[in-house]
Amino acid sequence: RECSCCPSFTSSVEEGRAVCPGDELTYTCTIFDGTGFSSTVWMMPCPGGVVVVLHNTLGDPPLECGPFSAQLTANNSNCYTSTLTVTASPELNGTVVICQDNHPGKVAGNATIVLHTPPSPILIPTHNSSTDTLTSTTIEWSVPGDSGANITSY
Repeated sequence: RECSCCPSFTSSVEEGRAVCPGDELTYTCTIFDGTGFSSTVWMMPCPGGVVVVLHNTLGDPPLECGPFSAQLTANNSNCYTSTLTVTASPELNGTVVICQDNHPGKVAGNATIVLHTPPSPILIPTHNSSTDTLTSTTIEWSVPGDSGANITSY
């Protein structure tokens, strides 16, 4: 049987794909409130706690929690859709984001933020035969013109 408003969770990032610092991440969550008492609950680490509760009222300003921002974006016959946005940073690597309703607490979905970590610079020793000295060259990885780009091959 198809459900007209099934709990769902989507991410702007493919599951398991690493993101780079500065990437804007968006998570979308839909819950169904058949009781009239549910709220959307976003769970993630932030100062002062780990939970943001949206009271399912359209037009409310976004709720800020550390680097995260959550807001209700749609209400269609007790089917509530909200978004959570955050800019990727090294401190968020491994962070789990969860969305659920608070009554009866059904989890709509979750995602783990995986940050791309570029390889460390490589030190290559070189020998100058004309002066019989040992020097070194350092190779660092970068993407010209786009500091937020993912480096997928080397």
